[in-house]
Amino acid sequence: MAKAKNWAAEWVRKLNAGARDWVYDPAQVEAICATLPQPVFSLAGAKIMDADEKIWNAEDGSLFFECETRVLGHTMRANDQTTRGSCVGHGFSRNIQDLMVNDIAIRGEGEEIPAEFSRVDPFVSVEATYGFSRVEIGGGRIKGDGSVGAWAAKAVQKCGVLYRIVYEIDGKKYDLRKRSAAREGEWGKRGVPDPLEPTAREHPVRTITLAGDGEQVWRANLNWYPTPFCSSQGFTTTRRGGFCEPRGTWHHCMGSCGAGIAKGGRKFILLRQSHGDSPTGGAMLVLESGREVTLPEGVFAVELDVIDSMVRRGKDTWVMSGHEGFQIRLPKWYM
Repeated sequence: MAKAKNWAAEWVRKLNAGARDWVYDPAQVEAICATLPQPVFSLAGAKIMDADEKIWNAEDGSLFFECETRVLGHTMRANDQTTRGSCVGHGFSRNIQDLMVNDIAIRGEGEEIPAEFSRVDPFVSVEATYGFSRVEIGGGRIKGDGSVGAWAAKAVQKCGVLYRIVYEIDGKKYDLRKRSAAREGEWGKRGVPDPLEPTAREHPVRTITLAGDGEQVWRANLNWYPTPFCSSQGFTTTRRGGFCEPRGTWHHCMGSCGAGIAKGGRKFILLRQSHGDSPTGGAMLVLESGREVTLPEGVFAVELDVIDSMVRRGKDTWVMSGHEGFQIRLPKWYM
């Protein structure tokens, strides 16, 4: 039997060689910001930025995968984009899933998650987010793979999302239960089929805003607001004590997976890859509270100073909310 190809290692090699999953385009970011009533998080999340950080119990962490376990009964596996340069679709779609799960877990709010979704990894369609970003928002101007983070942010707000279910519209079935790299390519070239668009618009992300620095991202994640990162910063692919070190250059998008303070006063953000089981090893993370957590597949911690550099240089990291605006939120289990 032929040995299975290690797509994670292959894609990291391509990223380090200059493959562009994420397209750096500051002009397009500015154009999207110009359409928003509160384009930057320093304004949209002013209450969060002005608050005393101690209220969020950062020493114990705000870890999105723990919300998955509370709501779905298990922690979901990481996405695996294999050969398709669709990381922007993967990063945003997985963070929308986090947004839905977090809203339910911490306050008992948000859109109900059907029981069948707990059996699908993940349950938000990457193909739709990727296609909407490239075509309906980006106008089909990129040849080959890749997208701009700002386009995906605007897409999930304006066009909405689809789920991994079977849609039947006007007698035609659209079976999205399994992720398809071929469908990502097709919808990324021609857009999401028109009959599906009204259904997608029923499920929008309510608020998007651009993050300006690492502190904004850290506080947003402590408040359970996900932040898809678009950056050229690469990382090692083996964790040490839960952390990966910055190394190499990746034009890549990764979703956030929480925030906190690790032992030794190390502020961190958790990032989630879309390459299956990469990174590997060193999954135990010790928090400042003394609590030990095992990071799930694809998730790794990054020091806040590295995050700050990523956000400032990439200028394409977004904060998302399932409702209007960004309020200070404390989980019901903190109360």
